[in-house]
Amino acid sequence: MSIKFYLSEWFYNMGIVGLLRILKFNNVDESKYTTKENYLEIEDELLDNFAEYYFNYFFTINDDRERFITITNKATNLIINYEKPSASSDREVSAKDISEAIKNVYDYFKKYENSVKNTSYVDEFNDLLNSIKEMNSLIKKDTSIETLESAKSILNNLSDFVSIEEIRKKRAANITRSNLSDFFGQASFLNPSFVGAYAQNFIEKMHKDYVEPVKEKYNQNASKKSKGKTVYNCSLCSRETNGKYHFDEAMFSPIGLSLTENKNFLWNEVTKLPICEECRLLLMCTPVGCTPLKKYRSTIDGIEYYTEYTFVNLDTDINSLFKINENFMQRSSSSNPYRELIFDIVTQMEQKALWTLQSIFFVEFQTVKKSTYLRYFNIAPFKAKFFIDKEVHYLLSHIRPYQFQMDIMEYILTDRDLYLLIFDELRNYLKKAEGKDDRRIIVGDPISCFNSVCLRHLLNGYKRRQKKVSTKIINDAFEYGKELNRYYVATDSANKINSIGYKMLNAVKVGDKEEFLDNLIRTCMSIQKPIPDYFLNVLTEQRADFKDIALAFICGFTALPVNVASKEKVSNEEV
Repeated sequence: MSIKFYLSEWFYNMGIVGLLRILKFNNVDESKYTTKENYLEIEDELLDNFAEYYFNYFFTINDDRERFITITNKATNLIINYEKPSASSDREVSAKDISEAIKNVYDYFKKYENSVKNTSYVDEFNDLLNSIKEMNSLIKKDTSIETLESAKSILNNLSDFVSIEEIRKKRAANITRSNLSDFFGQASFLNPSFVGAYAQNFIEKMHKDYVEPVKEKYNQNASKKSKGKTVYNCSLCSRETNGKYHFDEAMFSPIGLSLTENKNFLWNEVTKLPICEECRLLLMCTPVGCTPLKKYRSTIDGIEYYTEYTFVNLDTDINSLFKINENFMQRSSSSNPYRELIFDIVTQMEQKALWTLQSIFFVEFQTVKKSTYLRYFNIAPFKAKFFIDKEVHYLLSHIRPYQFQMDIMEYILTDRDLYLLIFDELRNYLKKAEGKDDRRIIVGDPISCFNSVCLRHLLNGYKRRQKKVSTKIINDAFEYGKELNRYYVATDSANKINSIGYKMLNAVKVGDKEEFLDNLIRTCMSIQKPIPDYFLNVLTEQRADFKDIALAFICGFTALPVNVASKEKVSNEEV
């Protein structure tokens, strides 16, 4: 007997992709499952080992040994380099580096505490933890050869300890449990009582709670199935079910509700959303179907790192849906996976690429405690035409740093005005040029900001359904800004560039065209330079948006290396 899962809503499709990914990862015999245009079919005998397949996938990708070895190797290499003859100043820096590296090893090794619970390795773990802690304190005072050799020996012992098979699996199981808590409630093996449990316990618990109910349903005698029992239809796939399970936050927390506590969200306050045993098992595969992306954002307290999950939904067959998500996952470690995925699609035939981009649907979600932040975005027809433009490909690939490039892509995909991002980056560039600390680690240079202005101009052109969009006027404004920039640098007046740039930038921020032109006219008159006719477009906006021309000029005018601006600032202070 076989079980079929048909393509449906995005989260259901994410479960299908996840199930297929698990089967392929474990090299399951392809005769036991089949992918058709709109459904995945699996043989029920495949369920016998499914729990093992499931956790084999997670235990492999969450094997923490290599990450820990990398950290210990860094500390070991610092010790080896320190032992080589070097200048005294270098030795002091290296000694500090060694201490910090060993502290990082100690902090990471401490995470293994739950993994050694209820094992015979508890005493050995505590001894090693105390040894590395004492070594961290000792090495700050004593960097003799004996101490350094002792430190290397302890680091080797730590590497050997985390390589123990039992410890590796328990550590992987705990990481898996922590990651899955972003998707599900505290049911089954995600219950707090399972912290520190053995890997085999996880497999057995999943088989009992998720696999056996499906097998029992298919092995049950048909005459007994409906005898004296109410039959419900699954709210996800319409299969018959006994109503034992319901679609709530424990099943899939990103969009599930606590049914008893949120009656007002349900029609007629009916707190039942029955879900069949098959769909319940499929939802457990959703974490495998999406791609985790490591991101960071600036906050008042500094930089905050977080994980966001992404799934690419597409109105297509299962194999194509799987391939595009595999493509995205393989690019997840790159600086800008969205850009690479889109331009990988663009390399297809133009008409096919246009259709694919118009059909694509991105889902991003992030779980913070019990709250889920969910975002959907698709690619509108005008945006699809924008992306297949070769000039767009060139401009995006020439934006630095990569985080700024990724921010640009995110703004385009989520329909936010690029002007907001360009303004912030230009302002932060000017602050950096003046030596001010703005707590940001990302600062786009004026050239990258200019490329972003061109992207904004092209995007707005396609949005207005222009047949052909030219960036000539934007390029002219940029080149004129560079011309004035070169004059100021050549006449030792580079220190005036930032202040003029600030005034013009503020005029653009408030949308004051007269103020911008007034600053431009005074700047040109002071150095006896003519004002090009195309700047009249600032008032009429016939050929380009005011912000595009103004920002393009400011990008060219402020395109001064930071070190040059800093030298000018120092010389002025000395005078």
